[in-house]
Amino acid sequence: MKKNTARRTLPLLGVAAVLAACLLAAGCTGQTPDGTDNETVQGIDLNGTAWDLVSYAQNGSMKNTLEGTTVSLEFGENNTAGGSAGCNHYSASYTLNGKTITFGPAISTQMYCMKPGVMEQESAYLRLLDTVKSYEVRDETLTFFDENGAAVLVFAKHLPPEPEPLVGTDWELRWYHDKEAIVSVISGTTITAVFDEDGKVAGSAGCNRYFASYTVNGTEMTIGPAGSTLMACIDEDVMKQESTYLGLLSTVKTFAIEGETLTFFDENGTKILVFEKAVPPQPEPLVGTNWTLESYHTGDAIVSVIAGTEITAVFDEDGKVAGSAGCNRYFASYEVNGTEMTVGPAGSTLMACPDEDVMKQENTFLSLLGTVKSFAIEGDRLSFMDENGTAVLVFVKTEGPTALPLVGTTWVLDTYHLGDIAVRVIEGTEITAVFGEDGKLTGSGGCNNYFATYNLSGSSLEIGPAGSTKMICAEPEGIMKQEETYLSILKAVKGYEIEGNQLKLLDMNGWRILLFNAKV
Repeated sequence: MKKNTARRTLPLLGVAAVLAACLLAAGCTGQTPDGTDNETVQGIDLNGTAWDLVSYAQNGSMKNTLEGTTVSLEFGENNTAGGSAGCNHYSASYTLNGKTITFGPAISTQMYCMKPGVMEQESAYLRLLDTVKSYEVRDETLTFFDENGAAVLVFAKHLPPEPEPLVGTDWELRWYHDKEAIVSVISGTTITAVFDEDGKVAGSAGCNRYFASYTVNGTEMTIGPAGSTLMACIDEDVMKQESTYLGLLSTVKTFAIEGETLTFFDENGTKILVFEKAVPPQPEPLVGTNWTLESYHTGDAIVSVIAGTEITAVFDEDGKVAGSAGCNRYFASYEVNGTEMTVGPAGSTLMACPDEDVMKQENTFLSLLGTVKSFAIEGDRLSFMDENGTAVLVFVKTEGPTALPLVGTTWVLDTYHLGDIAVRVIEGTEITAVFGEDGKLTGSGGCNNYFATYNLSGSSLEIGPAGSTKMICAEPEGIMKQEETYLSILKAVKGYEIEGNQLKLLDMNGWRILLFNAKV
């Protein structure tokens, strides 16, 4: 009997030893009271794990997160944690000791989201994070408890979505890391990045357009020094933000894409720039849109248009483009086939502006027009590319000024055309035109008053022979010849156009022969 008892006891002691070892290890699986399997792990290393909030404590019970919002928590290196609080991004330090965990004060961006309940949920989450004292990981659920052992935050293991491609995606900056602070992009400004297959990245830095080269090796990335246009925005904070952004680009060492979020890290693994995929705006039509030149590419530099000058382009359905080259008016034919484009040699008026830089800019612009091989429209931005795919001219859409009425406005002549030459009115003289409701045109020819009849039909306009008073003016020199030329040109008028405060009288070929400005 004793032998039999001893034989039965040894296995029982072995089981007890295994159970004891299992309990000491605190990592064995078992069953809950309801009979289901579970796995509980306490005191694990949370570093590198990511979680999405499922529910949080409110008024003594657990409340589910708002549908359509994501509150996330990612444990990074150097005892830092952070993520999205639903609207803003946040970060905080944390300490971990076994199953005990505490978080330091959270810092976050300062955006305001309009969706009802989002800001209240965010505030509750960040407040509860400060009360956390311990945690538990059960299967793929992370639960935080307060000092009383009550559950305050429940997370599910984060399942990363399919990443968007780096190349070709429109990325818009959401926040950046400046020294020790997480900073939101200034409201009303947009910072973007688009990476192409040729190792180039370009976009808006908030005020200026920038461009740089980049290299990628796996998740490693370097971005070369960025060049940019040189406009000065009035808001100093916008310029400071731009400078900070371009500086941070040069410190990028690695990147990660999770779903529609692109994150750049520096050499210490710190998140310094966080972008989200942006939906490109619907492109404006090429034809009929008022395009104003923003910058042009000459040599290896992107150059902003000289302040106080304006270079424009308006494409019509008949294959003609015209506008201001900064000093003179220009005109040319163009052809489009898909995204391919050629612009014929441009003609222009032949005024000489006193500023040599303006004339140099005009010549460069007209020369670059002849190099155009393709075009692209992104929202309200039109880019012309040369045969190498380099953007040589970049325009932005501008709203055309409200046109003044032809009838009743006092128009003052600015220039008249003799062949292909545009001639300015002699300084100190004034030639005017007033179209009356009774079909009569009156004004000053510079010396004499003149009068004529006119017929108007849509944009067609014809002016009858002009009569005038018979004074003779001796000064300034050339005034009588100018008056005679003006009155003779009136007879060639066949149409008109009004752009804002400018009136253009056109000949039978649609060429502008007289240009007036509205008298203020």
